[in-house]
Amino acid sequence: MKKIWLWYIFLLTFSFPRALLAQSDSLTYSADLFFTGANRGFQPHWHFSNHYGIFDLDEKAQFVGLFAIGYLHPLGKHFTLDTKVEFSLKSDIKNSYFQQLYLNLNYNSLQFKIGKEEYTLAQYSDELSSGSLFLSNNARPLPRLGAGFYDYTAVPFITNFLEFKGAMNLGMLDDNRSFFEGVDKPYFHEKFLYLRSKSLPVNAHLGLNHNAMFGGTQADGTKIPVDFLATFFGKGSAKVGGGEQINVAGAHFGLYDAGLNWKIKNVDFQAYFQKPFSDGSGRRLNSKDSKLGVLVGTTKTSLVASATYEFIYTTHQGGAGIPDPIVNGVLVLPADIEDIDQFMSDNFGEPTNGYTVDDLYSYLMNNLNYGYKYGGRDDHYNNYLYPAGLSYHGNALGNSLFTTKSMMINYDVDFDGQYDVFFVNNRIEAHHLAFMGYLSKSFSYRTKLTYSRNYGSYAGANKGRYNWGSVEDPAYYKSYFFKDGLKQAYTLLELNYAPTAWKGARFTSSLAYDFGEMYHNLGVLFSFHYDGVFPSMKSGRD
Repeated sequence: MKKIWLWYIFLLTFSFPRALLAQSDSLTYSADLFFTGANRGFQPHWHFSNHYGIFDLDEKAQFVGLFAIGYLHPLGKHFTLDTKVEFSLKSDIKNSYFQQLYLNLNYNSLQFKIGKEEYTLAQYSDELSSGSLFLSNNARPLPRLGAGFYDYTAVPFITNFLEFKGAMNLGMLDDNRSFFEGVDKPYFHEKFLYLRSKSLPVNAHLGLNHNAMFGGTQADGTKIPVDFLATFFGKGSAKVGGGEQINVAGAHFGLYDAGLNWKIKNVDFQAYFQKPFSDGSGRRLNSKDSKLGVLVGTTKTSLVASATYEFIYTTHQGGAGIPDPIVNGVLVLPADIEDIDQFMSDNFGEPTNGYTVDDLYSYLMNNLNYGYKYGGRDDHYNNYLYPAGLSYHGNALGNSLFTTKSMMINYDVDFDGQYDVFFVNNRIEAHHLAFMGYLSKSFSYRTKLTYSRNYGSYAGANKGRYNWGSVEDPAYYKSYFFKDGLKQAYTLLELNYAPTAWKGARFTSSLAYDFGEMYHNLGVLFSFHYDGVFPSMKSGRD
């Protein structure tokens, strides 16, 4: 990975000065200055979340500056070079870093990527949404190599009716992930494929997204073997071994993404539906976890230009039953047991005759799993082998409403989360409403209102993923922080001023207030943005 970055820097430094000597197609710059402050020692939710991780959660007040230069240049008839450098300057200078640093080479609509680039796969408004359950604008961009069609492209021969996009990336989670026996520098594989109809009264899109963590170094220095093909196809691997051989190589997460679009006069309507899955049981379409949204928008500068409503439900996660059958502390696979009657006698002292695999599953389910089916407790974004889960620099790569352990410690210093991994609250039920519009030609606003019920995690409620603390230890469950679901609201009111006499400038002020059974917090944010295009330059040669 270090060699890749060196090649990237070489290409950037080689191509950028040459570009300045030629007739620039587009050489842009931007600067953003932010100040945030709160009455608690951390930021309110909508000031901290869905900003590509540029703010730190656990600072009461902070100054951040973002400074960027972007370059877009055609290379002949079909190729285009696209690159950007963006630096995040923090009030504590030693915590500054490159927010974006990428080089893209485009051949028509086919794109090759290298570097850290901000992008999402959202089919709707990133400004209004609570965030995709797969890849949102909540965390910093991670270093990637990728190739594919990242924007919709017409399907040959039926260009007027169908479009597609799809790509595959290979990255690395190179943040500090070694806390509490974690895995450092795991590889990160992601791929997606979408189809979208066009030119119809009602158009539809359908997409499948998949990512996986694999490899990396454990806290004791042990390297986790890499089997990329097994990871790519979600298969077991003898090379990786252990539980990964029984299940799949790597930690996997996926998302079905579908929606409808239509237009009535000057108003666009969109309905969208997302269904996450963390294992085989979650891939079934009857899985209850989902996100349902509606977006209404117009291009007019009206008082309400766009509005979004979303309902997020992730409390089911395959059910309350433990993921796999455990008998006397050992994982068993009934289909692999040669003599089930002997197994029943040896382990339970039960005289049986002609017991089948289904009989054994039924017995284990009713006697060891409290009547629940096996294959539950999907534990979205978490993984036992990769404790930091689907996070990067402490932020969820997906939806921001899932709560991490560090967030909970800020909210309540007495929170322990000893039976959880990283995301201590991923079982939520939330209603999210957002608007944006114009008060005048220069003034616009945005507001978000989110109400949630937070149930923690199955692991936290049961003293681990494979235990039954909620049933066997009622006293423990009675004191569980998220027992019965905690109510919490997150609100934001933002006002933007873009003076018509100062093109490229924008002033923003916002107020965020969080309240409920988890915590209360009030914060303000002020920012200034300016962007522009450098004048075209010539080399002095005709």
